[in-house]
Amino acid sequence: MWRRVGALGLLGLLVLLSGCGPLQRPMPARLDEEGQKQIDESWNNALTPIDRLDRQQVLDALVASFTFEVGVDRLTFRSEKEFRGGLVVMEIHYDRRHPDGDRFEVAVLDSDGKQLRHEQYSRQDVEQTCHLFYDDLSCDNLRGQERAARWKIVEELFPNARPGDPAAKRVVR
Repeated sequence: MWRRVGALGLLGLLVLLSGCGPLQRPMPARLDEEGQKQIDESWNNALTPIDRLDRQQVLDALVASFTFEVGVDRLTFRSEKEFRGGLVVMEIHYDRRHPDGDRFEVAVLDSDGKQLRHEQYSRQDVEQTCHLFYDDLSCDNLRGQERAARWKIVEELFPNARPGDPAAKRVVR
């Protein structure tokens, strides 16, 4: 019974750390030492013996706990978006043992595959931007004005970008 209570507590922790769903931000969370220890112990428990879980139980555990992202040692994520002028390639690179190498990269390629633009953002760049848009809602007037001005630009480019906007919920499930 205590094992189940511990597993439920860990699941709750993971849901809190991961936000509303996987990859809500272009960088996975870094766990503190105790959180990482719990994840490591849970993986060892889940895979001992190696066939302890059946096929569906493996998928259930990974989807419900977000452990395909949270507490991993390395994560690489690549997404692509075609646009009229070519292709945008976005990549997330994360290595738990090398935090200075965490980065989010955006490359714009023309229709022939020639790179037209490349931007690289550090973890600090990403976290500061996420903090401004989503976390620091009680900031002083100057920061509030900055956030509003930056949101205005984003909304002009992507009208359905603001979270919680009913018009933004056009995801087909």
